[in-house]
Amino acid sequence: MTLVQHPIVQQADVSTDVLLEIHTTMWRIRAFEERMREMFLTGRLPGFVHLY
Repeated sequence: MTLVQHPIVQQADVSTDVLLEIHTTMWRIRAFEERMREMFLTGRLPGFVHLY
C-alpha cells in the first residue's frame, strides 16, 4: 500500500466573533429552508421550492 501525502492545511486566522457570525448565518438559512420545506409539503406554500 502506498502512503498518500496530503498538503499541510493551515488554520485560518479568523476571530471567534467572525466564526460565530458565520455559524449563526448558516443556522438561520437552514432554519428558513426547513420551514419552507414544511410549508411546501403541507400545501401552505404554493409553487415550487428548490431545497438543498
